[in-house]
Amino acid sequence: TEAELLDYYKANSEDFRLQEEIFKGLYMGVPKNAPKLSELRRDLGNIQKKLQEIEKFSYQNAVGYEYFMENWMKRSDFPNIPQDFQPRKGLQEFSDEQNVYFLYVTELKQKGETMPFDFAKQEIVPILREQKSFDFIRRFDDELYERAVRKEEIVRNIK
Repeated sequence: TEAELLDYYKANSEDFRLQEEIFKGLYMGVPKNAPKLSELRRDLGNIQKKLQEIEKFSYQNAVGYEYFMENWMKRSDFPNIPQDFQPRKGLQEFSDEQNVYFLYVTELKQKGETMPFDFAKQEIVPILREQKSFDFIRRFDDELYERAVRKEEIVRNIK
């Protein structure tokens, strides 16, 4: 359950350190020769009110578009971000030979920080699943052993 996940996270939050930056926001890659690039820059500066126009522009011109305002994304999910680029909140722009890239960050967590719970959940779920599986097998083995002792199929030699 969500409560179990949260309890585990709270008890073990120090174990959930980020190995790279994560952020929420919007990412778009556009050819340098795309029409109305200056209008796009203006719209990205007012993203909450101009999101529909931005999305329409992306369908027509973008070489890459990702809207992730509600979900954390790793820096490595965006291979076009230069290694020396330091994401920060707000709108940033960078380019390569062919394209201009826009990164609008609403939330940012740095490498080494504790993962936010909603990001750490993806790691906690398999941990708890494995623990429950181990506990089930252990209880099953214990029950088999106790049943065998009661039926005198196994004799304990305690010295």
